[in-house]
Amino acid sequence: MHTISFAINYWSKGEIQALFLRHEGYLGAIGAFLKGCEDDEVDHNWVEHYLASSGLDQGSRSRQNSTSESLCDVLELDKRGNRLLPFPLLDRPDIYTADVHDLTTDADARDYWLDVFSRGIDKLASVARESQLGVPDAQERSEMFARSFRERVDILRGTPNAFGALSIRKLLDMREQCFAEAEFYDVYAKHKQKENEVALSMLPSIFDHLDTLTWEERQIDVLRHVLAGNILDLGASEVVKRREEGNFGFSDALKLVHDRPWLTDHASQWVQKLKTQPYRCALIFVDNSGFDIVLGIFALVRELLRLKTKVILAVNSEPVINDVQYGELLVLADRVGDVSSCIRDALVEERLVIVESGSSSSCLDLMRVDRKLCAMCNQVDLVVLEGMGRAVHTNFHAQFHCDSVKVAVLKSSWIAQHLGGHLFSSVFKFEKGLPRTEPESPE
Repeated sequence: MHTISFAINYWSKGEIQALFLRHEGYLGAIGAFLKGCEDDEVDHNWVEHYLASSGLDQGSRSRQNSTSESLCDVLELDKRGNRLLPFPLLDRPDIYTADVHDLTTDADARDYWLDVFSRGIDKLASVARESQLGVPDAQERSEMFARSFRERVDILRGTPNAFGALSIRKLLDMREQCFAEAEFYDVYAKHKQKENEVALSMLPSIFDHLDTLTWEERQIDVLRHVLAGNILDLGASEVVKRREEGNFGFSDALKLVHDRPWLTDHASQWVQKLKTQPYRCALIFVDNSGFDIVLGIFALVRELLRLKTKVILAVNSEPVINDVQYGELLVLADRVGDVSSCIRDALVEERLVIVESGSSSSCLDLMRVDRKLCAMCNQVDLVVLEGMGRAVHTNFHAQFHCDSVKVAVLKSSWIAQHLGGHLFSSVFKFEKGLPRTEPESPE
């Protein structure tokens, strides 16, 4: 782009400028740049950096060149590790859209979610500051985070499409970039460590309790534990409020799991499937650290392993809020193995495998999955998406070429209302896989 701009400016003697449209000519120029950067020997992917990029109608950021008084907009891309590919078990990737809610066109939804994110800024700034107690400039940088994210929210109120289609996923990712720009990394690390220890101390009694039940009773109770663990999400304002009001733990979350039938309840079909035809290999995209992964997901993993199902846990490559992260889960799995010989043996025999998803988001875009995980999918016949970010905000309508489960507790009253439920309604959506179809040949 610089070469084109310089050439046009030079040959026109400064009378003509090269202008690039963000999503047309500009997109083509960026695509050409990325194509030229491809290197099969190096794993990487590109992510738009919203803080450094100027949005549509936001105003200009930098001088185009020294010989022109005009200004130009800016698009900055971050280069990150891991090559990302479309998820191979996804049906119709050509029409797939990760995001369920389009905040660009839905004004009421946009106002609601921008207000939610705006109200949480000061709390998150406080959490960031406390994560670096004793660091001299932590206060200043926490204010920088709050200021930069608030500025972006205000821009989106006036120009919802400033950074392309607006979604809950994009707001979450933008918030994480604001943390990183202010040099805050894994701000909930101490909270996660503390909750992991509490959950691990409870695990033996949880497993002992589950083993007193009949097989069918145990399968349903395991799902209740998955749902209860998913309630305890530090990224959900309703949950944070309850925790701040008093001692709100896993037993309290269990009580919030509604009696069956749940809002979406395919649990009986799930149990019947496990009873008659267990799976060969299950891939689980996991969500939160602490009670969620330890007391919920590992309870499910143990049941699948007992059915001779290999289990792959796909986990975030980088930390975000209180989501469990790859390096953290490697350590946690060993600790859980100390409690359960079933888990320990599976880790040793590689019947339980932990792999990076390639994501650094609370949501999941199935068009951008780590290529190493994609390469393992030829053996997968069950995909499990856990949590609101991966199974409700994104991918709720996604279909696969294998059986799938979407499981989450609705921790937003707005989401619950739009799905016909109430706050803390449970979703357990089990769907059969679709057959692969050959693309139609041109006439």
